[in-house]
Amino acid sequence: METLTLVRDFGIPIVLLIAAVGALWKAWRIERKTREGELKQRRSDLEKREEELHILYRKLALRELRHLIDERQAIAEDGSDG
Repeated sequence: METLTLVRDFGIPIVLLIAAVGALWKAWRIERKTREGELKQRRSDLEKREEELHILYRKLALRELRHLIDERQAIAEDGSDG
């Protein structure tokens, strides 16, 4: 009923313009929600990857530290045998 009143009072182009703006607004909101969901997923994936890298770097650092300790102990043992 309201649409018929708009058509009668303002003509069809105004009604079409209003309908187009409404459709664009709705499409924009859907796109924004989709984009926000994708960003949250991407952020979550990056946080998981960062945690994996942190664990790998820690393991590597511990391995290198163990290697250095073993070298120092070997040097110390060789020096004490004298």
